[in-house]
Amino acid sequence: MHNLLQVVAPQHEKAMQVSDDALKQRIEQTLQADPSLNSSEITVQSVNQGVVLLGGTAKTLSAHLRAVEVAAGVPGVRRIASEIQSPETMADAEIWRDPKPQSPSEGHGVGDTASDIWITSATKMRLLADSETPALDINVDTLSGVVTLFGIVSSQEAKAAAEADARKVSGVKRVENELQVVASAKQAAGKVRDEELERMVKKAFDTPDLKDISIEVKNGVVRLTGTVPSGGRRLEAAVAARSVPGVRAVEDDLRLEAV
Repeated sequence: MHNLLQVVAPQHEKAMQVSDDALKQRIEQTLQADPSLNSSEITVQSVNQGVVLLGGTAKTLSAHLRAVEVAAGVPGVRRIASEIQSPETMADAEIWRDPKPQSPSEGHGVGDTASDIWITSATKMRLLADSETPALDINVDTLSGVVTLFGIVSSQEAKAAAEADARKVSGVKRVENELQVVASAKQAAGKVRDEELERMVKKAFDTPDLKDISIEVKNGVVRLTGTVPSGGRRLEAAVAARSVPGVRAVEDDLRLEAV
């Protein structure tokens, strides 16, 4: 969710090429149509050969990630870079704080919201690390500890794996699995060699905020090591790595910088 994120969506790798101006218009229309972004002011600053730069302001860190995910889903987009401004410091404290149980007398309030944000982020991290789930095609929403999964997956096995991942997250009370199973068209197999995959991931990480992360690839699994300044940056690194065509899973061994 967060400040400078690059995404290369595998399902759009072979998408029909369009002019940068037409692609910019498509992205702007898609962002405007997303109700979760109504309170934010996200702009498309530029499009250059399918590489999109987003700007503006996001009301929440979740809205920031949503904007990146929405833009990445537009056919023709090769990569997303974000300079969106969002309340990163406050949101990080909420997202990466373990949810604390409340007594019944406390009711629902800010603590519940913080826990829900944490649960959503933790669920997404588990999905990204699971080679059995198409993590970037699965949407996660949490309300009062109840996780709802929605989107499209290609098999019942993937649907079940996503639900199992969500149930493993601390603080989850129940999982509503609304994923739809739609068999995907057969794709040319052709495994990407680890050396080539590592090169592609490093290219996706060629930004000021991600370039210092160390990357290792073995059998299509990307291992990330190093230090990042925030939980938000940690999640965006995992998303960027998993978004590269050919990546099966992401092992997150990143550490947060000491404050």
